[in-house]
Amino acid sequence: MKNGVRICYSLYTWISDGSEQEVQSSGNDIENKRIYSQKKKKPTINTLAVISPSGRILYLSPSYPGSVNDREIVEKTAASWYADLTEEENGLGDPGFRGMRGRIST
Repeated sequence: MKNGVRICYSLYTWISDGSEQEVQSSGNDIENKRIYSQKKKKPTINTLAVISPSGRILYLSPSYPGSVNDREIVEKTAASWYADLTEEENGLGDPGFRGMRGRIST
């Protein structure tokens, strides 16, 4: 990832965000608790997307139950994409990524 956008003297080469999609409740109370999103107040699945500033998809995570937040997905999937970034690369994420190690601004 060599191309990026410069904002306030930092070069950003990737942007990450989670996306929740509503799903139908099941008849199983245990499963319903797993897929229930406190944020959306309904059953969902959550997927993480990492894109370049030009809009190219760099990584799309597997779907996780709605009870799993964006930061948890980053931590679960980091070996698949985050470890491949160079020291010069920085990312942008929403406040849900605050406190992440390394090169991400919120």
